[in-house]
Amino acid sequence: SFNLNDEHSYLKDSLGTPILSRGFFELYHDNCLAQIRQSLRLYLHFCLIWNSPYLWVSFDRLGIKTPSGESSMGLDLHVDQNPNVHPDFTTVQGVLALEDCPVERGTFAVVPGSRHSFKKYSQFIKPGYIGEFVPLEDSDLQKELLSQKQLIPLRKNCIVTWDSRTTHANSSNI
Repeated sequence: SFNLNDEHSYLKDSLGTPILSRGFFELYHDNCLAQIRQSLRLYLHFCLIWNSPYLWVSFDRLGIKTPSGESSMGLDLHVDQNPNVHPDFTTVQGVLALEDCPVERGTFAVVPGSRHSFKKYSQFIKPGYIGEFVPLEDSDLQKELLSQKQLIPLRKNCIVTWDSRTTHANSSNI
């Protein structure tokens, strides 16, 4: 049976890497996450961002950084919007910390001001790709943005939000 503090209990991929370490799990119609989303403070946060009381949530995800640093990989710099598909669409993403997320445990990472580079991600898109996740590949742009990457430690119950055209990542648990 699964035990967060026992890595031997984790389901692993063909390379022996715990699947849990990939960090994100989409959960639909989850009561716990629905209750969090209904929090008045969280609702008002997004009302202020959108300047509207009418909000539409597209999905929930749960991210986990396992206690063992060796198996808690980070996610490299990327954007979550394809510049070749609806490049001017505006959407906001957020991470709400359910526990403290200090830098050494693995946390959100962002490149401030990187929206100006969003259209440059077109060079990394394979012909015919219409997905939204676009990773930053080895390039001069990668070198530039990596040098500006900032880790954002989060305290329990704090949120960070960003435009999906902003270059971001998450860090490994070290």
